[in-house]
Amino acid sequence: MMVYRATYREIACAVFALAVFLCLSGGALFAQNEVGEKAVKISVLSTQNTNPKIAVTADGRVYAVWEGLYERHSRIFFRENRDGEWQEELMLNQVADVDDIDPAIALDIKGNPHIVWVRKQPVGTDGERTTVMYAYRIGQEWIVQGGINPNSDRNSEFPVIAVAPDTRVLIAWQEGRGTDYDILCATQNRGGDFAISVVAGRQADHYNLYPEIFIFEIPCLVWYEAINTDFVLRKASFHIGNFSWVSEAIADFDRMAANRLPYILADDDAKFFGLWYDAERSGERIFLGVQDSETLGEGRIADDNPVRPNRLPSGTIAEDGTIYICWCGDTLYGNQVFVLQGNGEEFSPSIMASNGEPLFYSHPQVAVQGTSTAYVIWSSNALDGGDGGIYFNTVEF
Repeated sequence: MMVYRATYREIACAVFALAVFLCLSGGALFAQNEVGEKAVKISVLSTQNTNPKIAVTADGRVYAVWEGLYERHSRIFFRENRDGEWQEELMLNQVADVDDIDPAIALDIKGNPHIVWVRKQPVGTDGERTTVMYAYRIGQEWIVQGGINPNSDRNSEFPVIAVAPDTRVLIAWQEGRGTDYDILCATQNRGGDFAISVVAGRQADHYNLYPEIFIFEIPCLVWYEAINTDFVLRKASFHIGNFSWVSEAIADFDRMAANRLPYILADDDAKFFGLWYDAERSGERIFLGVQDSETLGEGRIADDNPVRPNRLPSGTIAEDGTIYICWCGDTLYGNQVFVLQGNGEEFSPSIMASNGEPLFYSHPQVAVQGTSTAYVIWSSNALDGGDGGIYFNTVEF
């Protein structure tokens, strides 16, 4: 008689599923679908990887970018999934004695990836200099544009990028030191050169952080400004006629919890959404605020994990307006990554994208193709005891 012997992985997953069921019985069931068996580790060359970002083309090519440690320096890594197969991992623009961190990615209308990051390089005993770097791929050839702000003597942080339908590239970042941070944007002209504008700041009492660029009919940039002890979401629109940014009010968003510095989304109708986590009676929950005249951005609980902490939400919006949200949620088997979809009022049951192993998962990001296929990427935090890898999974709704 043949005796079936379960593998250690099967036993671990069974124990995990039982523990979650026992913990959540009598309450809302968290992660109603199976553990993410298809999750794969896509980082190979580097260690202590973090800050993954993801983008997907209309025909299903997936691009991933992250920072990781290689030969004692932080580098930017890129990998492409084509026809369901991961291509060779690429290290972007390796230069000795510098550290490259905090990447962001955007696609142009042809599906070419454009990537920005921050380069930290030593400048003798006076400290270090940070600049914003930019590279893009045409076909299979990478072109490194180099430093966007090479003459800056202040810290450059949190770069973001967007590409307009006419292929014009916009790059924004926060720049400053101490409590004096400005929002700058480099806007590409038709000749391919970048002109840098100060969108907000250049005043001693200003503290401006975390820009995001949205490509509407008129490109838009939002960021947070500190006013006394409060943070307020600000907005500016780009006027191509005089190549300048003009500040504007944000209507119907007054009740969004700006002090939580939400992750900002926007749909094709230029409506904003805010994602954040905050304490509620049952614990830390994921909130979604919608810009409209009724709710004014007031948060609505989006997760389905009421008995354990939830953190680090991010999201994206599909072409039909469906909102996809991913986040890290605590379970009895450690931090796991979950994803769900909704319309701002109702949400699907969450699906666990991660594989159930206790690897201190963090920094989840999601991209969507069409209206039902979500691609999720996240890191395993080595400083907390994880393996320092970058993980990926495909989730069908």
